[in-house]
Amino acid sequence: MEEQVTEKTPRATQYALQDQRVADFITESAREIAQIRTDSALGEKMAPRGYGRGKLSEGETCATKAQGSFNVRQQKLGKKEHASDESESAEIDARDLAHDLRETIRARFPGSADRVALGVVGRLPKDGETFITTVRATIEAARKAPYASALAAMGYDAAGLDRVEAALARFATARNAHAQSTREAIAATATRDQDYKELRAYMTALRRIRKLAER
Repeated sequence: MEEQVTEKTPRATQYALQDQRVADFITESAREIAQIRTDSALGEKMAPRGYGRGKLSEGETCATKAQGSFNVRQQKLGKKEHASDESESAEIDARDLAHDLRETIRARFPGSADRVALGVVGRLPKDGETFITTVRATIEAARKAPYASALAAMGYDAAGLDRVEAALARFATARNAHAQSTREAIAATATRDQDYKELRAYMTALRRIRKLAER
């Protein structure tokens, strides 16, 4: 029995059910067109009504396009999911390292002027891009006098700061990849929806003519 979608159905489940309906429709459409093409008796009834070999080929093209765009969309969604996981993992690592650096700086330099100069006043921004910019500014200041030697003694020499910088770079790359994969998934969804719409229009007309032909 087909699962019913209600307002209480989780959004992910709604999307999965919608995708399944689209996949089922594409499969059924291709099967129905093939049946008309191979069933000589039915074909003889449909041809005079405008559904000869050429028109059936048009439907096959629609079904093939819909299947192709469905496949591409699934691939893009998978890529987006992978990119999302990588971005989340990279952000966790970057924020952990940034927190450690900032707390070390605060322990070593309790003065307000030093904290302002090192950019460790207040909380880290929630926005990813602003977070990266803020921590990179802290790293740049920490590499210079009068802070570099003191922080080096606490584990943040050039190599220690490079580790934080590398984590930020990984996060920045992952964020960009996630944004790009999201755009690709949106575009693939639009293409899938358009091809599906065209196939539905073709099949709606074909089925109406078929009903007339089989009376």
